[in-house]
Amino acid sequence: MMQTIPLYQTTGISGFRITRIRTVARSGKATEIKGQDECAKAVRREERLSRRGCGGRRQMVITIERRHAVCPDCGSTKAKYYKAGVRLIQCQGFGRLKAFVEVAVHHIYCPECRSMSYEHLEFLTNPRARITRALEKEIVEKRRKMSITDVADDLGVSRQVVREAEIRALELKYRRVPLKGVRRIGIDEVYVFHEERGGRQFITVVRDLDTGRVLNVSRGKGEDALKMFASRLRRSGVAAEIECVAMDMANAFANFVRHSLPDALVVFDHFHVVKMINDIINKIRRAAMAKINAETRQALKELNLSKEERNVAKKLEKKIKDRQEKAKDVLKGNMKLPLMNKEDLEKDPKAKAKLAKMLEEYSDLGKAYLLKEELRSIYANAKTPVAAKALLEAWIAKARASDVGHLETMANTMEKNLEGVLGFWRFPGATNAKTEGFNNKIRWLVKQAYGYRDYRYFRLKVLDLPNLKPRESDY
Repeated sequence: MMQTIPLYQTTGISGFRITRIRTVARSGKATEIKGQDECAKAVRREERLSRRGCGGRRQMVITIERRHAVCPDCGSTKAKYYKAGVRLIQCQGFGRLKAFVEVAVHHIYCPECRSMSYEHLEFLTNPRARITRALEKEIVEKRRKMSITDVADDLGVSRQVVREAEIRALELKYRRVPLKGVRRIGIDEVYVFHEERGGRQFITVVRDLDTGRVLNVSRGKGEDALKMFASRLRRSGVAAEIECVAMDMANAFANFVRHSLPDALVVFDHFHVVKMINDIINKIRRAAMAKINAETRQALKELNLSKEERNVAKKLEKKIKDRQEKAKDVLKGNMKLPLMNKEDLEKDPKAKAKLAKMLEEYSDLGKAYLLKEELRSIYANAKTPVAAKALLEAWIAKARASDVGHLETMANTMEKNLEGVLGFWRFPGATNAKTEGFNNKIRWLVKQAYGYRDYRYFRLKVLDLPNLKPRESDY
């Protein structure tokens, strides 16, 4: 039969020849295609029906057979093929007309090497695939800029087929994540799986701080989540080459570094150090509010016990409640003010005046705010580790002398981890700021997909996330 379409150019299949082409309706009725004109006519007809919303009722089936019987083991041309079944495999369509290749699969016996095998179809990525290699490649390329649903609708395949094609491509790409040349890494945990319990709610991500590559994604948090990564470090022999590890002040990660990377310096990221004192400011603010509420309840209790001079008692009760409401307005209504940076307050005189009044009325809050700004000033102005150490030691002494429990606790933590804090100056640029931004990108990924039930797929998407822009991967 004369070939009506170029098989390799349209389907990516080589080594086979076309024996029959037909269009098949949903009812099963088949119409033979005997020339190029009839093939083009069938494609145009499907385009017209698609524009009217009536498309998808017919599909093209291309029957193919292998040109030469060859033994897959020794390459002998004397191999004998025994038909074992027929497979229908979707290939790239013709416009809106979906297309399938129909191919018989065989058991192969070779009299020369006496081997018996099952025929391998080279145009498939795996033996159980239901789409051709060329169509799978097109799916993966379109998936970079389109959602799963859009790709499925555009190519006439199911969402499951699109997802499985993407998983196979990502598994091939990230079968091995090389660690050679890694010098500085950042470790952080991300709260992702809200419906899980305990540590399974988190994933731990390790990134190369110099290139931004994701080196490891593991389920859970703490040192246990990094066991497989520690094993990879030992096998690859790069553990001794890693100079520093940026992280927050979680002891679990510090233990991992101590056990697996003894020559690396722990760098406590300045983002987390400043975040720690911001958390303390919030705790002090909430403690002040709780103290006022307790004093109010006690005063009202004492008033309830008194039965004399009820009019005077009612006035006092009103004053106490007014004081509580005023405190709520100051402490709750302006909760973000103590967390603002000094330079930002200069642009907003009203906010600056409100903050000054708040700090004057609540002394503990004022002490914490001043120490926060002093800590930020150290990070901004200290140029060497020696200068930073002297300034941080003075800061620790002031925090201890503040008579504020939360600040004293932070002073002890800073003193205990001072070498890691000073790593910010010893390794300029070793910061987890990019990792924190990447964590937001992970949360965006989860939000776009309304969560992931398949952890394997989610892990591959996180590994590939540095190569994607948010607008290009909308689910």
